[in-house]
Amino acid sequence: RTIACAAPMVAMKRLCMAGLAYSGQGPHRLIHSMHDGRCGGITAQLGGPPENDWDHQMAPPSELAQHIPPWAADIMLNEAQNKEYSQAQRGIIAATYAPVEGREWVSEDSHGMAAFTPREIAEDFNTPTESVLAKMLEAGVPERDVKPDRPISETCSAAQVTELVQFMQSCDPIELRAALSDEPLAALATEIGVETEVLLELAKMMKIKALLGGETLLTHNEYAALRRECLRGAR
Repeated sequence: RTIACAAPMVAMKRLCMAGLAYSGQGPHRLIHSMHDGRCGGITAQLGGPPENDWDHQMAPPSELAQHIPPWAADIMLNEAQNKEYSQAQRGIIAATYAPVEGREWVSEDSHGMAAFTPREIAEDFNTPTESVLAKMLEAGVPERDVKPDRPISETCSAAQVTELVQFMQSCDPIELRAALSDEPLAALATEIGVETEVLLELAKMMKIKALLGGETLLTHNEYAALRRECLRGAR
């Protein structure tokens, strides 16, 4: 399931939104392998969805170049610029590389979204980690397996990964962040004057999912309900 991608970083989301990218690539760590002037593994929905989740047709650079900004197309189609960009991206990846338990590849390797953790995916798409975790739950991943620092390949089926990829490529990061509280659950505990663990237990009783513990950003309704219930209990 290793997938390399040649599209320039900023252009990737436009490719995804155009329906051309089915590789599950994010716009930072996941985009960096532009070699031999070809799109070495990014896939395109050229004739409808593939029969197999992992069996895709490769889109040639000439086709991809029609769907990205001119400056990005120049990089994709020019071998020298392509190589220079690829080297620069590998440098960025190496600088930001962090080992993850259960993952054995090195920083220069190129992989699809399934190899990354929800926290890394959220960072790549500039979205709250809570939104990625919530989508995993919605896709049917058991709550016990929804972990922020565990590669999703270990917990998601191919269909669930595809659903998450499509969500990440079409979501609005600003809208997702605006839907969550300004402060994490731990800050609410400090404001009210209770231990974070007490608030986490109350959230569990109220069926409010705090998958990041005290650092969880709740929805505005959840935050208000938890605060209201905690204050009521303190009276």
